Amino acid sequence: MLAFRGQMPALVPVVTGGLALVAGAGTMATSRLLRRRDALAPASLPRVATFDLGRGELRDAAGRTLAPLTSVAVGRRMQLGSSAPALVTRWPGGSLVLARGNPVALPDRAVRRLGPGRSSPAS
Repeated sequence: MLAFRGQMPALVPVVTGGLALVAGAGTMATSRLLRRRDALAPASLPRVATFDLGRGELRDAAGRTLAPLTSVAVGRRMQLGSSAPALVTRWPGGSLVLARGNPVALPDRAVRRLGPGRSSPAS
């Protein structure tokens, strides 16, 4: 059995400090990435679906009609492997994920940023 006399106490703070530096760097990088992503203009984000209020239809990214708006509900659904919910639309024939959440920024944050009555440019 090995016995560390006099050297073990000096090794523990070095290892602990190194782990703290790595964790801090990872946290800073994640924070920068999230801030950059949140600063994107809504029009620059990929379009997943369109709520066509004039025709009363939900359309996919290609413009195909998915369902009439009278049968569409928007809500949250839990994701496997994440503690944050996804923002989804549901209708009798299926569902579509609008945004996937993460523990730091919930998916409806982007929707709140658009605000009522605002939308990205029409396709």
